[in-house]
Amino acid sequence: MKTRKQPKTVWLIWASISSIILIGVYLSLHIFIKGQEDLYLNPDQLETINSIITAEKSSIAYNTLNDSIHKAKIKDLELQLIALKNNPKDSIMVTDSIWKYEHFNKRSTEKLVIHYLENILPESEDSTVWNLVATYKIKHLITILPTYSFKVSSFFWLSGAKIFLEIVFWSLFGLMANLMFSVTKATKFDKKRIPEHIGKIFYTPFSAIIIYLSINGLINEGAIVIDGVGKSVIVLAFILGFFTRRTILLLGKVKDLILPTGKDDIEPTTLEINEIKGTVIIDQVSDDIKAQHNEYIAIRITGVESDYVSVINSDKNGVFSFINVPNGNYSIEADLVIDETRYYAENQIQILENEPPLDVIITIKKADLIIK
Repeated sequence: MKTRKQPKTVWLIWASISSIILIGVYLSLHIFIKGQEDLYLNPDQLETINSIITAEKSSIAYNTLNDSIHKAKIKDLELQLIALKNNPKDSIMVTDSIWKYEHFNKRSTEKLVIHYLENILPESEDSTVWNLVATYKIKHLITILPTYSFKVSSFFWLSGAKIFLEIVFWSLFGLMANLMFSVTKATKFDKKRIPEHIGKIFYTPFSAIIIYLSINGLINEGAIVIDGVGKSVIVLAFILGFFTRRTILLLGKVKDLILPTGKDDIEPTTLEINEIKGTVIIDQVSDDIKAQHNEYIAIRITGVESDYVSVINSDKNGVFSFINVPNGNYSIEADLVIDETRYYAENQIQILENEPPLDVIITIKKADLIIK
């Protein structure tokens, strides 16, 4: 007779298969669709280019020999060479002078800058460097280069609209990593949370994109710039996917910036995600009695520093769950009466911001008070 696999095992199998498919799709798309990245020069590189330009402008060759002087001087030397062709010694000296002038003419500032940029930048798809230097005067490069983005080839999609697909993929990678970590670590698998896991797959990418655009807009003083973020967007998307609960809280902060509440406004609690879940165990009774009375156990949670109160019943397995619980300290009580005998227990718990669901186990025992 075949044994039935545990729900936790089944879930992990499906999650693993889904993750492998997602990774396969990601790699296939990136292999066949070439990526691009925007690179900016760092301060050290900009300082080097500034030094090249400054040094060249201050050199004797640069200050004394412009293009017209070069041509005139070389032409004059060529005439001297013709006149001195019968004097080998002087001819060699004139020939050497012609080479020196031509060498200084070719060693222009633009070519030095181009050579330096080509050495520090990865291979690009077009002649970006040449076009840049040819378009702007050399004295304007120092002003333009700090904000100029060089388009270079990359495995990742980090330029243009495809950056949003990169965010979607990496937020899902982070989410799957978190779910598998949490389920693997959990001592008890709760099947009731599977719909929540499925829901996260749909809303996590959208949340990550909104957070990315919000941060981008704040950094750029309100302007949304989708280029030039670099590989840091991958790290951000993965973190937003891994810590989905904190992402939702961060969305709440963004909401407060866009739609601040007034003094008399009542703040809705729909974004409150704190959760208390647990199991009640009836002490020293048979399994049959537990099965008959589990769903009648009253669970009461009361705020120690607040007026918060909520009462629910556990299910047939003794499992209960409180959601949208504000942060703070609480007293949680479990109460049950069986054949005029009271079973009772009280625990103290604390809810902290950005914490995972609190999982508690309450063992109720016979109380001193006997109901008659």
